[in-house]
Amino acid sequence: MKKLCIIPARGGSKRLPKKNIKLLNGKPLIFYTLDAVIKSKVFDKIIFTSDDKEILDKVNNNYSMKNLEVIKRPKQLATDTSKVIDTVLHFIDDDYEQTWLTLPTSPLKTEKDFIAAITQQI
Repeated sequence: MKKLCIIPARGGSKRLPKKNIKLLNGKPLIFYTLDAVIKSKVFDKIIFTSDDKEILDKVNNNYSMKNLEVIKRPKQLATDTSKVIDTVLHFIDDDYEQTWLTLPTSPLKTEKDFIAAITQQI
């Protein structure tokens, strides 16, 4: 069963601007999610999407693998009132039987969490 993982990271937070690239224990927040998803090796394709060039550049400069696509998100999907489900629907791909969404603002998940979720051992 082919699995797609979508990781959206908006740049325009009003409460904490650029929160997705703020350092947490010396590492950008988005890297925790990317590392866990990549290390799990359970996804056939990973889409990282942001409306922010700095965030996209940070990912592009630190990650290079054929199953990771770093894509600029359309502005209409990155407003204060945008719903994350609209971003998922924009990037969903019928070639995949499962589509997973994971948010970079939950940095405590690990590759083992993704493996357990996929194998339904939670």
